[in-house]
Amino acid sequence: MKEWNGKPVKKWNSAMDQNGNKVGKIFYEDGTTEIVRGGNAAQLPWTSDKNYKSLSGLYGSK
Repeated sequence: MKEWNGKPVKKWNSAMDQNGNKVGKIFYEDGTTEIVRGGNAAQLPWTSDKNYKSLSGLYGSK
């Protein structure tokens, strides 16, 4: 994945919430981040830079 919503992406991490839905954190080249859930997160590739067991680990990732 090179872009998300028209912005260049450096990396992305993902985790599953308590209901088994994918949640992703996207790191953009400009230094900003975005948390995506639901249908948007399902569009992320299955591979990610890191997979977390908890959402708190995902939210705190750098």
